[in-house]
Amino acid sequence: MSDVQQRDFYQVLGVRSDASPEEIQKGYQKRLRRLKIPKHMQTSFLDNTGPEEELELVQDAYETLTDMERRDAHDRALNLPVRKPAPAPGLSYR
Repeated sequence: MSDVQQRDFYQVLGVRSDASPEEIQKGYQKRLRRLKIPKHMQTSFLDNTGPEEELELVQDAYETLTDMERRDAHDRALNLPVRKPAPAPGLSYR
């Protein structure tokens, strides 16, 4: 991936920018299933990429969006609003 052009990993996985980890995983699995369709029946969901490049991009998107530090850096690069961390289970912000 070029440093000049930042890919929107949310778009790559087909999820919203406020997607939960579960939604990110579902988007990742959906894209992987699509990549396993026989090549002659497959249309690229990304512009100007072949199956190998798509797989690499989908994996990079998933790894980035499931790592909170990398996800925050990605969001800043796209000028997205800062997400507030979710409270730990059983705790509340009072």
